[in-house]
Amino acid sequence: SFLEKPACVVLPDRPEVVELRGDGPVVAFNVEAFQPKTQFEGRMEEYIERLKAVPLAPGFDEIYYPGEIEAQNDARHRKEGLLLPADTLASLIDVARLAGIAAPSLQD
Repeated sequence: SFLEKPACVVLPDRPEVVELRGDGPVVAFNVEAFQPKTQFEGRMEEYIERLKAVPLAPGFDEIYYPGEIEAQNDARHRKEGLLLPADTLASLIDVARLAGIAAPSLQD
């Protein structure tokens, strides 16, 4: 792994420390230090449009930009729910009990 210890960051809109675990560095920039936010957003929309306009390789239905699949999955999970493996669910229930939080009733 690239990092010996997880990196920790404090985000301006989230007061808690967020622990990052991964195989590569994470860099965050304040976009407004370089250009107005609306200009940046416009440039990103243009980039996405150009990316999506690239001809598809044989056997592929869509071109995804970084984070798009994750955003689609997040929206779907928020709407439809998220299926967790039984052992993960059991661990979450155990943690809830240890924290004094009543676990919701669960149905298969």
